[in-house]
Amino acid sequence: MKRLHITMLILFIVSALLLGGAILYKHYTTDTTMPEIRVAEEPLSISIADGTDALMSGVTAYDAKDGDITDKLILQKIEMGEGGEVSATYAVSDNDSHVVTRTRTIIYTDYVPPRFSLSKELRYAPTGSIQVRDRLTAYDVIDGNINDRIRINTNNLSPYYAGLYPVTFEVTNSLGDHVSLTLEVEIRTIADNEPVITLDTYLVYMTAEEAKSFKPMKYVKEVIGAEKSAVYADKSRLKEGVNRITYSCRNEIGVRGSVVLYIVVE
Repeated sequence: MKRLHITMLILFIVSALLLGGAILYKHYTTDTTMPEIRVAEEPLSISIADGTDALMSGVTAYDAKDGDITDKLILQKIEMGEGGEVSATYAVSDNDSHVVTRTRTIIYTDYVPPRFSLSKELRYAPTGSIQVRDRLTAYDVIDGNINDRIRINTNNLSPYYAGLYPVTFEVTNSLGDHVSLTLEVEIRTIADNEPVITLDTYLVYMTAEEAKSFKPMKYVKEVIGAEKSAVYADKSRLKEGVNRITYSCRNEIGVRGSVVLYIVVE
């Protein structure tokens, strides 16, 4: 019995030593350090045309155990904050699956928010059938064509009754930059022999400086049923925000025709 006790004691001591050794081994061999992402330039100023590769410029990663792990860097996301500030988030993982991220500010030197375009005027006959998407498009300098992201709010529109109805268009790009634009849809019957004024475009964006030299007749493309010289615009001075410019003319028998151009002064 005494020999059994001694044997059990020896086994206990050996087990304790093995367990302690394993704990010490794990302590000294386990990598507890975190990798580091280093950024050479912040904020980073680039052009939209530089592409996503430029976002990785000056970004490196290092780990105390693994050394240079720049080749494992990824661009996790790029987004726009509430104040309009663009940020890029980078991520890297070392060989022990330690993951770290870092964010830096990006300045796009030529960025503009998403913009809408109109290829026809927003005028419809009171037939109940209105198709806005056949003339409305949206473009973004980063994402390109974003027509599939357009949302149209026509809650207050009555397509069977003549009148002007506010309609709101909304779109968001991949940065999260959300824009909305409210224009008026006109419902009215076209008169017999009414002159038709065609414009080059029906929605224009301008800076405040460009608005100072606005020339309404520049956008008149063609007039059918009247002389082009008979066309006049109801305003030539623009204010900040959305401007509704109405072009009108009368033919020889006095029938009036009109068309609307929207100008957004930013």
